[in-house]
Amino acid sequence: PYSDSVICFGRLDASKRVSLLIDAAKLATEVRIAIYGAGPEEGPLRLQIERLGLGSRCRLYGHVPEDELIAALAQARGVFYGPYDEDYGYATIEAFLAEKPVITCNDSGEVSLIVGRTGGGWVVEPKAAAIAGALRELYRYDDVQLAGLGRSGASFARALSWQHVVEELVTPYL
Repeated sequence: PYSDSVICFGRLDASKRVSLLIDAAKLATEVRIAIYGAGPEEGPLRLQIERLGLGSRCRLYGHVPEDELIAALAQARGVFYGPYDEDYGYATIEAFLAEKPVITCNDSGEVSLIVGRTGGGWVVEPKAAAIAGALRELYRYDDVQLAGLGRSGASFARALSWQHVVEELVTPYL
């Protein structure tokens, strides 16, 4: 089942732009956010949550055991992953394998191409208002619609293989 939480997970680094999600949560008052991970931005993100008064619906869990993260991902409504110019973005693939829609930014590099190509979520401007709009839309979707988005991403993620990588990246140059 889909919970009422959007999750964000991974290294808490400035380039991952988790602060954009927190700013968006201030604008989208129906949204509940769960952030998993550790890194240099953990302290500043905690302060941002406190400063914006979001403690009741935006939680930063820090580093958690893998089984706890997997359980959160399995129940999430969706995933936010909006890094700047990411070269691949495993969080997107992990979210898709859990059949969860992904919200990302149009300058997130390969992540935005993957989400846009698969139709497995939303690709928006890297602005709090745009992310809040995608979050609101995510909350308007029912479980059937969410499952449809999740399956779109999952079919892409499940088709990935080393054979595909070799065929796409090496074979043309032989």
